[in-house]
Amino acid sequence: LKAAGNTLPEFLKNLDHLHTRVKLSFPDLDPPSFRVSDETASSLVLHYYSPRVGLGKLVIGVLRGLQDRFDVDMTVRMDRDEADERPHDRFHISWTPRTHGTSA
Repeated sequence: LKAAGNTLPEFLKNLDHLHTRVKLSFPDLDPPSFRVSDETASSLVLHYYSPRVGLGKLVIGVLRGLQDRFDVDMTVRMDRDEADERPHDRFHISWTPRTHGTSA
C-alpha cells in the first residue's frame, strides 16, 4: 500500500496498479477499475467500474479509512452514471488537511 502513493489523489490514481499487483497472486480475480477526473487541489471525481453492482458503499468505507492514512477530513457524495457507455458509480470527493492543535 505504501508504494501506491504519498497523497490521497496519488493513491486513488494508482488503484488500478494496486489491483494489478493483487491479481498476480490471485490470477482468477476480476478486479474493479478506477479512473480519476475533475481533479483540483482539494477535490476529484473517482469513477468506479465493476461488474458487481451495489458495492459503492464498500468503496465509501475504504475512502473513509484513507482519511486517517492521509490525515485529511473528507466528504464523499456518490451517484451513478448510467449515461456512460460503461455504467458506473462516481464518487465526488473533497478533502481538507487535518489541523492539529499545538500545546503551549
